[in-house]
Amino acid sequence: MNAYIALINFLNSTNPTDIYYKVAQNILQNLDRMKNASIHEVAEMCYVSAPTISRFCKRLGYESYSSFKNELSQAVSNYNYNNRFVSVDTSMDTEDSESASFLFQIGQYSEALKKSYSREYIQEIAQNLHHHKRVGFFSSVPSYQLQYLQADLLLTKHEVTFCQTPADQLAYAKTLGEDSIALFLKPERLESRYMDDIINILKENHVKIILMSNTKYSKLNKMADFILSFNGNLHIVDSFCFDMLVSLLSIEYRKLYLSE
Repeated sequence: MNAYIALINFLNSTNPTDIYYKVAQNILQNLDRMKNASIHEVAEMCYVSAPTISRFCKRLGYESYSSFKNELSQAVSNYNYNNRFVSVDTSMDTEDSESASFLFQIGQYSEALKKSYSREYIQEIAQNLHHHKRVGFFSSVPSYQLQYLQADLLLTKHEVTFCQTPADQLAYAKTLGEDSIALFLKPERLESRYMDDIINILKENHVKIILMSNTKYSKLNKMADFILSFNGNLHIVDSFCFDMLVSLLSIEYRKLYLSE
């Protein structure tokens, strides 16, 4: 999750009366000024003090205002490229060809997933989820499908925690043990240096790991107990594939443990 999406998520999940809500709102309304703005200029823009801006950046998971500002500038500058709906090499012959290509690629990915993973393998993962009391979701990307899977697990009396920021993920990983299982959604374009530390901690604590990744060649694959991966193209279609994988897992979990 980049700084731009982190701001939006913060805005959507924070009480409007919170002082940091106004900070996020003002920054989002003045993105064009952020690239060259000092912390004092942003503080003035948000009607708060510079230390408040510094604390806000730390609350989002950044070590400093500078690191937050730099990532935000990159995210905004590269927004269209990083959030493209089809791969960059897709030919655009007509105005509606991007829409057609998008739907075509969704179909291709669906067929690829059908061929890659048997129902028995998905059921095995669902059974492992069920047999562990504590379940941790590690994903920087919000997902309705993950929330549905979380709801499934809560109905069967599991303790389920959803962690998004690197700091929260690292802190939570340290609390897990042999009674725990961790589910990672790991888009390849996201920074993975902190994930190495998290997964090493989980392995040391004998935590089972389920890794969902949009590359079959991730260096983290060999450290996972279960892998659900696909060869993505680092565009929005990949997010649909992640949702399909989580949905398949949720379907089998419900059939095994929530059927009437």
